[in-house]
Amino acid sequence: MIQEEIEQFKMLAPAILPELFDSVSIAETDIDEESATISYTLSHQYDLEDVMDKFEDQMELTILYHFVPSSQTDFGHQCCAYSDTQFGHMFKIHASTNASGKVESLTVTVYDSLDAMCTDLMEDLDRHENRGKFIHKVPKEDLLVEFC
Repeated sequence: MIQEEIEQFKMLAPAILPELFDSVSIAETDIDEESATISYTLSHQYDLEDVMDKFEDQMELTILYHFVPSSQTDFGHQCCAYSDTQFGHMFKIHASTNASGKVESLTVTVYDSLDAMCTDLMEDLDRHENRGKFIHKVPKEDLLVEFC
């Protein structure tokens, strides 16, 4: 089942985010029982704000969070967006800045169930909770409402 979700995402990604997924290469795929993580290397580097703008321009995506571990450095700033399940897709896309403050890769997680997706999104928020500052985040209560 998860292999089908991976293939669906590989076909969908260039259609919804052609600037990011048009000429990327898959660096690694890690598959487990309920999800798969696909690492993509981008053809060139982007500012995190540009990536977030591309996410926001897609009605199928909701930004889960924009996170800054430290205002003292451009390294490690992160953004995560997830698919609106009303469109029939279950995935999240994670972007993080490198030492130059640029995004050079994306990590995509695809899911085979809404429960697995909701649980992972909640855990993702928890992992970042005390490690820096959220510029934006979807409240957990809103996630629960969306997935119930």
